Amino acid sequence: MIQKILRLLLFVGSFWVLWNLVFSTIDIWKRQDILKERQAELKDAQDKNFNLKRRLEEVHSGEYIEKVARDDLGLVKPGETLIIVSSSTEASSSAQTLPEIEIAGPGWASWRKLFF
Repeated sequence: MIQKILRLLLFVGSFWVLWNLVFSTIDIWKRQDILKERQAELKDAQDKNFNLKRRLEEVHSGEYIEKVARDDLGLVKPGETLIIVSSSTEASSSAQTLPEIEIAGPGWASWRKLFF
């Protein structure tokens, strides 16, 4: 009788160990997939961070600031003259003359005069 109980306990114990081993293995496989996804997300975030840092360095450079000031804001250096060329096809006709552009001073003064 005691031998039957011991065999039953040994069988149940072995089954319990095997059951836990199988589900632990399945859980590890699932976690490996999650780990691969997180590593891919981390790589994407690191690439984006690198690109943003490079862009930030570019934006803080003197050349970029001057380019934006000239191209987007229409500012000029002292002693330079701003010339605006029209891109329409009507302006390219030889019979049409361009109007005179009056430049009163540096670019910031023109903006101040325009808004105030």
